Amino acid sequence: MRRYTSIIIIVLVILISVGFASVTTSLIANGVSNVTTNPDDFQVYFSYVYSESGGTAEISSDKHNITYNSKKLTTVGETTSLSFVVTNDSSQYDADVSITYTIEDVVNNKDYSSYFTVTRSSFVNHESMPAKTHTGGIITIRLDKAILEDISLTFNVTLDVRAVERTEEGSGLPDITYGSEEEMMLYSIINDYRINHGLKPYYWDGDLYTAAQTRNLEIQESYSNTRPNGEPYYTANDVKIYGETLSKELMSLDEVLTAWVTNENTYSIVMSDTVEENGESYPPFSAIGCSITNTETNKYISCEYGYRVDL
Repeated sequence: MRRYTSIIIIVLVILISVGFASVTTSLIANGVSNVTTNPDDFQVYFSYVYSESGGTAEISSDKHNITYNSKKLTTVGETTSLSFVVTNDSSQYDADVSITYTIEDVVNNKDYSSYFTVTRSSFVNHESMPAKTHTGGIITIRLDKAILEDISLTFNVTLDVRAVERTEEGSGLPDITYGSEEEMMLYSIINDYRINHGLKPYYWDGDLYTAAQTRNLEIQESYSNTRPNGEPYYTANDVKIYGETLSKELMSLDEVLTAWVTNENTYSIVMSDTVEENGESYPPFSAIGCSITNTETNKYISCEYGYRVDL
């Protein structure tokens, strides 16, 4: 007898809902006596999306919607994930961001609400996103119970964004050189772990990513925090780099993160909260860039950590 395996496909629709409800008249006056709101300056949008293998994702032309069709889920415990980057390109407004989701979970008169667990990183309720910044997030849906028929479910996720006044104008939106799908997934996994432990997510930084690419080539020659020329790792960008984590084992990204957070030295970098050095206290790192190279025998990973100097 032929056996049939039931499959499920998740359709994930993410919407940015932009509002001006939080704005007061206490705005940047720029020397003008008549102060008013400036809705045209409030620009928050999806700037990047990346889906895991087997799924497809697309940002709408107005950059306010993402439509994601997942890979097929067939077994209990299997997950599907979508990672994305939101940009606040405003000069005069920070953004207050909350996230909600609803599930169209009744198919053929059957309620599937208990069949899934949905988790998300970044954008906890009323998270502040400063002007001229990028923030990444990830949404993961886990199949908790076996199904008996092929179905497609739609998850609707809304990022509710409200403008918040600033006392000084933001400037210098950093250029982003995005990584590969695998590199951005590692970035999201690290942020997910930090948020689940009460820490703020890292910003993705193009300069740190460029340095991580340099270091990735170097660790393939000499696997060490010391560069092949004998200089310390941070000289790959001595303005921004203040920490580094490396890996070369053939492991999954989750296993790499587990190895880092179970090691005392690398834990303090990945989970940077405050940095203590020579009796001085320094603020936690705020930015990261990660590079990955896969070979037949190794998965070389270099992540560089530092600060957003332009905030």
